[in-house]
Amino acid sequence: MRDYLSDTGGDLIFESDLKIGESTNNAIYKLLTIKKGELIETPMIGLSIISYLDNENKEDLHREIRKQLKRDGGKMLSISYNNNNEYIIKARYED
Repeated sequence: MRDYLSDTGGDLIFESDLKIGESTNNAIYKLLTIKKGELIETPMIGLSIISYLDNENKEDLHREIRKQLKRDGGKMLSISYNNNNEYIIKARYED
């Protein structure tokens, strides 16, 4: 998926003009961090991942990520963790 790129703070990236590039990771980051209802045009989109961090059942989180990606037009290919307990989510969006 190609779109305007933003940094992890949500600010658009400029390089003499708006930077356009592969934006799947940006879309996933936004989807995981916003709360349901934050996007007026799609109020059911959003995970607010911070609310899942204390949950011991990782399957609940995986199921919700998969559901949210599907609502947003994406498809989760895989989810895993690295040695630093960071999630690695591979997904794709249909163009």
